[in-house]
Amino acid sequence: MVIDLKGNSISNFVFSTTLVLPDDVIRRIRELSPADKDGDSVFQEEQEAPNGKLMVFALVSPVGKSDGKFSIQLSYHPRRRARSTKKSTKTMPSVSNLLGVLSALQGETKFECRLISEFKRTSKATPILKLPLKLTDFPGSVFGEIHGIHFVSRNGTDLTHIILDTSPDGTLVASIICNYSKQFHQSIAEEILGRAIELSNLYVAKE
Repeated sequence: MVIDLKGNSISNFVFSTTLVLPDDVIRRIRELSPADKDGDSVFQEEQEAPNGKLMVFALVSPVGKSDGKFSIQLSYHPRRRARSTKKSTKTMPSVSNLLGVLSALQGETKFECRLISEFKRTSKATPILKLPLKLTDFPGSVFGEIHGIHFVSRNGTDLTHIILDTSPDGTLVASIICNYSKQFHQSIAEEILGRAIELSNLYVAKE
């Protein structure tokens, strides 16, 4: 699967985890991106996509004072036209190289995924529940419409959150928050994104 954000009306895709890293993995990460003053290693790259380029960022941050415990976050955004001549992202440490290092980790990792999709009024997107909801059956209510709704699905201790909301211009915003367990590998982003899109499609049908 190719990471196609614009083709799926996705404005933001993020997944993260917190885990204890072995010393050799920490060393290899620091070799790729030396820690800054906050102890963070930062990665960034531009990727080709079917409907426009993507900007991909990754941040590896120490958690508290615990030895070897790190927060790892990767985020994907549609590439916007540059407004200034900044240093080329090609000089930045590569996210792909970071995933190569993390792929050496054994066992499954539990990720938290966040996906935000935006559908304009003119799009052919139909939510499972039409918004806004007009409360004509509640005279005297302090509000007259419901513009957003929060669904929750439970699987054991894992919760999946689906939030549908409408903006003043009629744009439908669908937010998905879910967990996914898998071993790190080079295509982990595509795999997690595919699962999040499957969940989103259960609540917003697209022609």
